[in-house]
Amino acid sequence: MFGPKRRRYRFSQKRSIKKNIKACRAVKIVMGDMALKVLAPFNLKAKVKEAIRIVVTRHMGRKGFLFWRIFPDKPICKGAPEIRMGKGKNSFSEWVAPIKEGTILVEVGGVERSIAKRALELAMGKLPVNAYIVVNRYFKEST
Repeated sequence: MFGPKRRRYRFSQKRSIKKNIKACRAVKIVMGDMALKVLAPFNLKAKVKEAIRIVVTRHMGRKGFLFWRIFPDKPICKGAPEIRMGKGKNSFSEWVAPIKEGTILVEVGGVERSIAKRALELAMGKLPVNAYIVVNRYFKEST
């Protein structure tokens, strides 16, 4: 599963994602021809990232490339629901990537426009928020 190999600190503070703050980085297509851009802030779990990877690579076959623009590096800790306060931080549960509004999650390149579009549409079904497909303005159909 996705996650960092080592961390300096075992736990991190919870921190909520602010609603009306747009992303500054990972907002333009850099490596691929088409990309998936989100419309709302959320925490992307490593399991969801893996599900998107599987769906896109299965649809594209062995053609094309998949470029990730995010990485889940924030640990989330969860405990039992009825634990009283003051017993320390609970155990590690999963890795997440905090995503701001307008962030590009994944880019696809090296395949036809129809295949790339369908692969990203399938990936949108795995996300917990709304997203849309962005096309690189220099994208030329290879013939």
